[in-house]
Amino acid sequence: MSGLKEAAAFLDELILEINPPPQTAFALVERKPAPGFDFNWILSRGPLSDEAERKIAAKSKLHPRLSFEGVHEYEGDYRAVTRWISG
Repeated sequence: MSGLKEAAAFLDELILEINPPPQTAFALVERKPAPGFDFNWILSRGPLSDEAERKIAAKSKLHPRLSFEGVHEYEGDYRAVTRWISG
């Protein structure tokens, strides 16, 4: 999957861009693309501002597929990158 942005780097960059409030959790989870859903990932997160949600949507469109190579944390059957904003 060369040429794809690494999942951990994507999440770290996104967190810096949106500046989430303290006590916010993020889980970027690998998924298999499906008809009508070309992304290979889903981002779960705590409540965010409308502006932050717009930034996430914009960045998502730039990177519909990410590389999860080297990720050893799992959520069920899928690899996951997690972050906790402690404040």
